Amino acid sequence: MKTEIKIQHNPEDLDKINVIYQIECVVTGDKYVGQTRKMIQRLRNHLGCHSSSYKSGNKGRTVLYDDAKLYGWENFRLSIIAENVTDKKLRIDYFEKNCQGTLEFFRYAENDLNRKTTPKRKKPFLKIHNVKTLETLFFKNPKSALDFVESYHNKKFHRTALVKAQSNNYLLNKTWEIIGISETEYQTNIGQLTINI
Repeated sequence: MKTEIKIQHNPEDLDKINVIYQIECVVTGDKYVGQTRKMIQRLRNHLGCHSSSYKSGNKGRTVLYDDAKLYGWENFRLSIIAENVTDKKLRIDYFEKNCQGTLEFFRYAENDLNRKTTPKRKKPFLKIHNVKTLETLFFKNPKSALDFVESYHNKKFHRTALVKAQSNNYLLNKTWEIIGISETEYQTNIGQLTINI
């Protein structure tokens, strides 16, 4: 079911692509500046933003969405700032020149920059052990380890190869034992007979 467009808007704006846009709360004067490839799709995302999170009381929902629930989307206005914008840096440039340090942009921008609706997982430190040469190596992240293994065997592996080998407890390419370690263990061992890529 399509989300009803209750926000104040010019119907022609909904079909525009590659735009920098602004959503303003006409009650508080707070404003949000965004950039999108498809305005109608992005607006529907805003209108339904974190609805399940809102019901569950999740703190990851946006301030913009909280205000919309409080005042109603009919008290918000959509406007197009720039069209045919394909460079993502232009939104940042626009915001820094026109909005940064301006009170009406503060609440929504602060939330946009700081919220963590999907926290990034910290990539693990790895120890890989060659069961044939008995050599042990330590790496800061899986990509570095995978790059080394690929160059060692002169062949490509799928990017999830290390994770699968570790979680399923098998030797990668019948050679490498993959072991996840802590940052402390990594720092303790990099000065020994190890390779740090």
